[in-house]
Amino acid sequence: MGSKQPGFDDDASPGFILIGGLAKDTTIGTLVNYFTKYGDLMDLVIMKDR
Repeated sequence: MGSKQPGFDDDASPGFILIGGLAKDTTIGTLVNYFTKYGDLMDLVIMKDR
């Protein structure tokens, strides 16, 4: 009895995630520091309203 969820494995292909509602002072460094604990990041873009 494993704790893995069906359809998920360690060799899964990279995905895409969109996160909305970020604070205006959020930086790329902030996001890198947070998300690298889940694995390597291939690309990161912060889109801001003008």
